[in-house]
Amino acid sequence: PLVKEFGWSYTQIYFALSLRGIEMSVLSPLVGFLVDRYGSRRLALWGVITIGLGFFLLSFTRSLWMFYASIILIAFGGGGCTGVVLMHVVINWFQRKAGLALGILTSGFGASGFLIPVIVGLIDDFGWRTAVIILGAGTWIIGIPLVFVIRNTPEECGLRPDGIKTDPLPTARPEKSDGKPTDVAFPDALRHRAFIFLALSEAIRMMAVAAVITHIMPYLNFLHVPRATAGLIAAGVSVISILGRLGFGWLADFFDKRYIIAISMGMMSLGMFSLFYVEVWWVMILFLFRFPIGYGGGTSVRGVIL
Repeated sequence: PLVKEFGWSYTQIYFALSLRGIEMSVLSPLVGFLVDRYGSRRLALWGVITIGLGFFLLSFTRSLWMFYASIILIAFGGGGCTGVVLMHVVINWFQRKAGLALGILTSGFGASGFLIPVIVGLIDDFGWRTAVIILGAGTWIIGIPLVFVIRNTPEECGLRPDGIKTDPLPTARPEKSDGKPTDVAFPDALRHRAFIFLALSEAIRMMAVAAVITHIMPYLNFLHVPRATAGLIAAGVSVISILGRLGFGWLADFFDKRYIIAISMGMMSLGMFSLFYVEVWWVMILFLFRFPIGYGGGTSVRGVIL
């Protein structure tokens, strides 16, 4: 729709999503610092509010720079109420079955794929400007009340991780086990080989994920796949990833996490090769049961390893 209305190229439009990725990578360390300092609930509230504002600003787009500004604002909000912020809460609450807990949490991200056909329908019926206003309003109406359900730590509720009861503590900081090195200075982490490998592998993994999620619909349209069908396939990438998020997250609680995440990345690679031949319908099915499951599994297991 943006190409038709403004005459922008796909390169100009999708550069905005590259800006979003760069901005979120730069923002993530700051978000981590703020979560440690102010807690997840406060950051999630501001994140939801910012996303809504970004969608409303997007509806008034008249120029390329305004489009970029809107996308960056939405990315700021997304960094403030997803990823690090929510995973921080889950890790505070769960230790024994952290993999399964993170799998359930990140399944919410995957379930957002159900909205892709809805959004395509809204754009077709009402135009893209009205569609993004509806998205912004929906983010506030659903997201803001849910933020207030968040409890940063179990200690706030008189509990310890995994639901163990204890007397309510005045502090929101979880107790540390005696003799266990729970704190690592940030400069020390940057020099740690495992930390570097995690960061590099995640960067490469997300290059592939972002490429598929961003370009799958234009790619399928280029191959003359109908727009509605392309929307369903794009939704399938997110929805089917739930199987990987839950399955691999559960497996990470029982087996060596390094092997589990290696298997998930191997499935992603096989799925990427399938994209060369997606004009054959059964190869598309292979893609949908390789790439999304591997991508979803990597998201859950990465959190457990961190």
